[in-house]
Amino acid sequence: MINSGSNGNIPENIKFNTQRFGVYEDQVNSHGGSGNIKPDLVHSSHNGNPRKSEPLQIIDHKNHDGKIDKRAFYDAAGLVYLEIHTTNHNFPKTHPFGTNGEHAHNIKWIDEKATRPESGRELTTQEREDNADIL
Repeated sequence: MINSGSNGNIPENIKFNTQRFGVYEDQVNSHGGSGNIKPDLVHSSHNGNPRKSEPLQIIDHKNHDGKIDKRAFYDAAGLVYLEIHTTNHNFPKTHPFGTNGEHAHNIKWIDEKATRPESGRELTTQEREDNADIL
């Protein structure tokens, strides 16, 4: 397992993908398995999911309609590394993914700040299967 360091910074030479630190698959399996993930926490707030949490947590965020609109995955250091979004946030031009705009954001940490590509990316087949309960 790769250590993010005491300050939470991830070395620049690490390839950022859903398998970062090798925790994604183990995390999914330990939280109910593919298509049936049981999050550690479900919350609704205007700010969405926190960038830092308890290590190896999965946190779901409910929107104003009571539906899960995003799921966040946290690494062994408690830093969010992946967000799965269930909609295009009413921005189909910047989120032209999937049937309903569902997409993923890989989170990169630089100088203790989380950054992510604004447009996101298409979900992998495995991510679709694993998160079928919210898609």
